[in-house]
Amino acid sequence: MCSSIGAQDSLKPRMRTGPFASIPRSRSAPTWVAVGIAVLAFALALHFVVHYGTRVAALDDLTQVPALQPDFHPTLSWLWSQHNEHRIPLPRILYWTILRGARDFRAGTLFDLTMLALVVTASIAVARSIRGNSRIADAFFPLVWFSWRHAENLLNSFQITLVLTSALLSIATIAIASASGLPSVRITLTTAICACLLPLCSLAGVIEATFLAAWLGFVWWSTRRADTTHSRRIGTIASIGAATALAIVASTFVGFALPKDAPRPTAGRALAVTAQFLASPVGWIGPDVSAWSGPIAAAMIAAGILALARIARREPDERARSLGLLAILISVVVLALSVGIGRGSEDEIAGTRSRYALLAVPWTCALFLAACTRERAHPGRSWTVGAVQWALFALAAWSFAVNLGPGAQYGEDRVRAADSIDRDVARGRSYAQLSADHWRDVYYGEPDFREVLRLLDHAGLAPFERPSGPDANLLIGVDPCDGTFRRPRSDHSDFRPVMRRIEDIPMVLVGQQSELEWAVPPGATSVRGTFCVHPQTWKDGS
Repeated sequence: MCSSIGAQDSLKPRMRTGPFASIPRSRSAPTWVAVGIAVLAFALALHFVVHYGTRVAALDDLTQVPALQPDFHPTLSWLWSQHNEHRIPLPRILYWTILRGARDFRAGTLFDLTMLALVVTASIAVARSIRGNSRIADAFFPLVWFSWRHAENLLNSFQITLVLTSALLSIATIAIASASGLPSVRITLTTAICACLLPLCSLAGVIEATFLAAWLGFVWWSTRRADTTHSRRIGTIASIGAATALAIVASTFVGFALPKDAPRPTAGRALAVTAQFLASPVGWIGPDVSAWSGPIAAAMIAAGILALARIARREPDERARSLGLLAILISVVVLALSVGIGRGSEDEIAGTRSRYALLAVPWTCALFLAACTRERAHPGRSWTVGAVQWALFALAAWSFAVNLGPGAQYGEDRVRAADSIDRDVARGRSYAQLSADHWRDVYYGEPDFREVLRLLDHAGLAPFERPSGPDANLLIGVDPCDGTFRRPRSDHSDFRPVMRRIEDIPMVLVGQQSELEWAVPPGATSVRGTFCVHPQTWKDGS
C-alpha cells in the first residue's frame, strides 16, 4: 500500500544526514576558504557590536525600561502583553534576564550575535553534509547573517525578538533540509519544537509557525497507515507538534488588538514594500535601493517555489523535504505581504529598514539548501544547482561589501548621539532639556522620552549610572555650578566628583572622606549646601 510520500519502503527511516549525523572531517581548500571567510565575517560583526555599541540605549530598548526598575518582578500578564502587534513572552523573559543581570544594554547584543554564529555554523555543516563536500560558496551563510546590513539588530538588545524568530525558523530549515524520505524522529522533534516556540517570539513567528505546523500535519498524514513502530512514533511527534503549535498560534489572538486607526496603504505601495522586504538581505541601508533588487528576489523565490512544487509532485522520496522547504519559502512571502500591508502606509521605503533584513534571510538559506539537495540527488545537473549556490554567494558577498560603509555610518551616528546625551547629563541638565534636545536621535516621541529618562535615572542605568562601592555613597545636594571641586585628597579612593541629576535634583557625587574645596566668587562670605547620603546610592549599608 502506498502513502502520500511514496512506496511503503519510503516510510523506512533513511540514514540521517545534516547536523544530526556525524560529519566527516575534511581539509580541502574549499573548506578552509569557507571557514576563513566565516571567521572574518564574524570578527567584523563582533567588531561592529563592540566598537559601535553604546551604554546609552535607543529605540525599542528604551521601551523596556519600566521592566528594569529595581522593584519590578515579571508576571504572566506582563510576559503575554502585546508589544505593538507582537506577543513576545520568550524573547521578553530572555531579555529581562540578561539585562537584569548585566545592567548594560550592550549585553543582549552579544547574546544575539552568539545565536547568529550558531545558526551559521549549523548551516555550513548541513550544506556540506547534504552535498557530501564543501564549497567556497558555503561562505554565503556567514556573509548573509553577519552583514552590517543588520546594523539595527546588531546594536539593539531588544532586537532579540527578531533575531530569535529568524534563528528558530533557520533551525527548522536546517532540520527539514536534512531529511531524506521520511524525516527522522530527531528532525521531526526539532521542527516541532521550533514551530511551538516561534509564536511566542513575534507576529512573524505566528505566521511561520502556521506553515511549519502544516508540514508537520503532512508528516503525520503520511505515517497514519505505517506498519512500523518507528514510523508511528514519528507520526505521533508530528501530530502533537502540529496541534500544540496551532493551539499556541490561536491563543496569541485571544484579546489581540491591532493599533487603532492604523491607515492602510494602496495596493501598489503594499506590493512595493513587500518587494523591498524580500530583497532586504541583498539590499543596503537607506533609500537608495536598487530598482532591480526587488524583482530579482521575487523571481528567485518564484522559481524556487515552482521547482520545489514540481519535485514534490514527481519524486515521492523527496516529497517531505521539498514540501518543508516550500512551506518555509511561502511563509516568508506571506510575512513580507503582512509587512507591506502593515507598514506600507508609514513610508514608501518601509521595507528597506535594517531591522527587517534578518526576517527575510531565511528564504535565501532555504533556497541555498534546496539547491544542495538537488546536487546530491542529480549529480548530472550539478552545474545548474551549483549556479544557484554561486549566485546567492555572489549576491551575499556584494551586499556584505556595500553595507560596510552605511553600517559604519549608522554606528557612528549612534555613538555620536550617546556621547552627546552623556555630556549633557554630566552638565546636570534636566529631564525636560535632555528630552527636547535628544529624543529625535534615540526615541519615538518627546514627552515619552522624558518619562523614560526619569525611569533610567531611578534604576541607575546609563546614562545615569551611580558608581557602587564604599567610595561612592555621598551626594551633595547643591547646584554644581555654584563652585568647583578639586580632586578629592584621599588615600583610599581615586573617585572623581561627578555631577548628576537624581530625580531631577542637581547633585554632585563624591567619594567618602573627600576633602572638598570651593572656589567662591569675590566678596562671598559663606557657601550653603545640603550634605547627605542620598537613599538611591546607599548600597548594602556600605
